[in-house]
Amino acid sequence: MRLDMQKKMDAMKVKLIERSEEDELKGKTLGSAVSAVHTVQRSFSGWEDETRAAPNALLRGALFSATQGRSKWFYERELIATLDNYEIRYTGLQLTQLDLNLWETILHMSRNNPLGHEASFSIYDILKRMGRGRSVRDYDRLKRSLARLRSADVEVTIKGKKTYFGALCGIAGELDEKTDSYKFKFSEGLICLFDNGWSKLDYQHRRALRDKPLALWLQGLFSSHARPYPIKVETIHRLCGSDTKEIRYFKARLTKALEELVSVGCLTDFSIKDGLLKVKKKPSKSQVKHIVKKGLLNGK
Repeated sequence: MRLDMQKKMDAMKVKLIERSEEDELKGKTLGSAVSAVHTVQRSFSGWEDETRAAPNALLRGALFSATQGRSKWFYERELIATLDNYEIRYTGLQLTQLDLNLWETILHMSRNNPLGHEASFSIYDILKRMGRGRSVRDYDRLKRSLARLRSADVEVTIKGKKTYFGALCGIAGELDEKTDSYKFKFSEGLICLFDNGWSKLDYQHRRALRDKPLALWLQGLFSSHARPYPIKVETIHRLCGSDTKEIRYFKARLTKALEELVSVGCLTDFSIKDGLLKVKKKPSKSQVKHIVKKGLLNGK
């Protein structure tokens, strides 16, 4: 009897050991699966080669200002003018539309590369993508713009949701002096800005508007809205970071910039009455879907 009991107890111990080993193996397998989920790399591939892209939070304020010429100011955690649903604090050299064009180009060239991984491009490739030449002046402008982007530290808050903070969208790099090639790396944190809304910008429009900072800024603003709403001239003056102090002179520049947008096909029409700007544009296919989804057809 004792012998039979001992055999039963030994058999139970074996089963317990086997079950423990199975549970441990399942735990390791589950842990590996979870680890795999966390190591999935995200990249950007949601726009075509003839377009550029940027988070709406960077297009609806004065972070990339509509100023002409070289940057004149250095900011230290300054509040940057933007729409009410965002807050941007900025430290670094003043940024312009030239810097936005370069940032968009590098991001575009890196878009199929996993965030947090390096992508390598020659200076010539970057200038070519931007529609620039290979003169000493072009190289100098590129390097100056890269220096401004490297100096840029931002705190971009989408109110009620989250804040991205750090170097301007994580741009960092390495220059190979022998091959004139740059290596760039974008922070994975950049994804939070895109997750909260981003827009495509027509590359041909931006090339046609080259060296016209106010028109470029307006193109970014209107590209970020499926159906742009009426906006005061004074509000545009504040949001674009213009260095034109008097509103009457700014209004004249604004009118010229809007005419340029119509001429390249970015807008179909515009009017300024009683200090209020109204524009008409043909929405993109994705924006048409947004309009239908929101029930905004026929003026609803």
